[in-house]
Order: sequence, then C-alpha cells, then structure tokens
Amino acid sequence: MNEFEPVVLPAILMSDGAITEIGTGKLSLIGVFTQVNCPTFPFQAPQFVLSVFLTNFRGASEDVNVTARVEVCGSAQVVASMSAKLKFQPGQKPPEGAVIPLSFRIPGMIIPQPGKYRVVILVNEDKVSEHFFMVVGITAPSPQH
Repeated sequence: MNEFEPVVLPAILMSDGAITEIGTGKLSLIGVFTQVNCPTFPFQAPQFVLSVFLTNFRGASEDVNVTARVEVCGSAQVVASMSAKLKFQPGQKPPEGAVIPLSFRIPGMIIPQPGKYRVVILVNEDKVSEHFFMVVGITAPSPQH
C-alpha cells in the first residue's frame, strides 16, 4: 500500500451544474442525470459537471493530480478529459476520514454513437474509480439530459 493513497467514494455524479457555497464549502448539484439522451449522432452534448468525492488521504502532503475521463465502452475512444490539481499545505494533510468534493466542468463533447459509456477517475495516473452510464437515441425531447 502506498503511503499516500486517495480513494474515490462510490459516488460519481453527473449534473447540469454545480455551485460551491462560499464559507461552508457545501456543494449543490443542479439537474442530476443518469443517462444522456441524443436526438442525432454524432451529437454535441451541452456542458455538464462531473462531481467526485475523494477521501482516504494518508502520508506526506503533496500535489495530487486528479483526472476525469469520459470513454466509449468497448473501445479506447476518449470523448472528454479534464484534470485538476489538489494542493495541500506543506506538512499538512486532510484529517483522517475527510471527504473532499471535486467538480469538473466538461465542455460540450462530441458523442459519436448510442451505447454504454464510462467516467474514469485517475489520481496521480492510477485508476481509482469508474461510473457507467448509457447514451440513448431519442425522437422527442425528454426531461433528462
């Protein structure tokens, strides 16, 4: 086991928007969805937010690189990728059990086809979690994304 090993909690959430409250750090998600509905393919999806929750930080503090990648299942095709860096003060780390929410704004990605997709979370280049979702073709507008 690495001395410094963050783990993603089971929640990886997709939403239309996210707001982090100043002062409390509370995260409000707007328009959470579980599948993407597309009228045509390829489809330019609107911007959306991926929210992940990191915990289990151990060992010496350091910069932590976190990447969220959206992939087409069954292929090596990456349709979106965003990265962020968590910085901790020298000699400090989050308290044991602390959960750090992190949101990624994913710009309009091109969805090539209907089917199964996945969000992969990498921490310092190591895969720590994934979340699967479906992309479906629709003929009429739907209340879901």
